[in-house]
Amino acid sequence: MEAGVSGVDRAIILAGGSGTRLEERSGGANKHLLMLHDAPMVLYPLAQAIEAGLTRFLLVTTREALPTFRALLGDGAKWGVTIEFASQSRPDGVAGALAEGEGFAAGKPCCVLLGDNITDGDVGLREALQDFRGGAEVFAFPFEDPRAYAVAAFSSEGELVSLEEKPAVPRGSWAVGGIYIYDATAFDRIRGIAPSSREEREITDLNRSYFAEGLLRVHRVGGHVFWNDAGTPGSFDRAVEHVALARQRGNLRLGNPARAAVEVGLLPREE
Repeated sequence: MEAGVSGVDRAIILAGGSGTRLEERSGGANKHLLMLHDAPMVLYPLAQAIEAGLTRFLLVTTREALPTFRALLGDGAKWGVTIEFASQSRPDGVAGALAEGEGFAAGKPCCVLLGDNITDGDVGLREALQDFRGGAEVFAFPFEDPRAYAVAAFSSEGELVSLEEKPAVPRGSWAVGGIYIYDATAFDRIRGIAPSSREEREITDLNRSYFAEGLLRVHRVGGHVFWNDAGTPGSFDRAVEHVALARQRGNLRLGNPARAAVEVGLLPREE
């Protein structure tokens, strides 16, 4: 592997969906192409993944947005990685979008990132990728009001006891963020997922299938890490504000795949 650090070398970035919650900002265009401060939104998870040692990428989006993503990202060579593309014929939830990556995964484990999640700080992804031994791993973040997310609850001994999608009364305060690692059984599991009330195949149902077999690991990330699902106007504005402050403090790493590629040795430092 080029970066020489990861037991998992490939990632699927999910950048589809209609983005109706951000339609006023996007004008109906794909939300992952919106400028978030000074970089398109999709570059933030891409840079994070490169920094973690991932070198092979598949971006899944809509047919309409595919040409624009190709023009923006190219084949990844400018960052020392490879990028392929796939499109969804119709919205089918996060798990449905992930299903488009079965051929790309080629029977190997892969990391999955949501294209509208912005993270600043070390979540332990590099180490999780190096140490991955099968099953599924997800990352959870402390959140004051996690009702809009999948919520993980733990026993007093730290054991995972429940995983609920958008609960009206959460049993815990840990929101599952848009970073996942799956073994090759994920795609067979997705085929067995029934559509939810939204007529979509939910990623939480995929995670629950691993949990039911004792194969789900949850990394609880400390509050020192900034995590934001930038899919709503309010959360998008919070992400913009955070990145602007980070830039003022000299942080040029966020949303910068070239800098990430230099840091892991995929590009020479003079780049």
